[in-house]
Amino acid sequence: MIATQRLRPDGSAPALVHNGSAVAGLALDLRARAVYWLQRGPGGGGAAVWRAAYEGGAGPVWRGGPLQHPLALAVAGQPRHLYWLDTYDTH
Repeated sequence: MIATQRLRPDGSAPALVHNGSAVAGLALDLRARAVYWLQRGPGGGGAAVWRAAYEGGAGPVWRGGPLQHPLALAVAGQPRHLYWLDTYDTH
């Protein structure tokens, strides 16, 4: 299991944001005050993009093909878009 957690820069107020597995990438959206991360699924299935507000509360943003083995994540542009790398098998 891999836990996504947060705390203040002085080390106070630690909190669990999400308890999951196989986290592959992390990106901050400063404007939306949110953190996004990629979660790999077992055997390439069940991968998802997750989002949590800085204040807490996490949930999946997107699941499904062809997201299989995500590696890296970024938030950019206006309007905001999520970009990620994926190493999926086309065979």
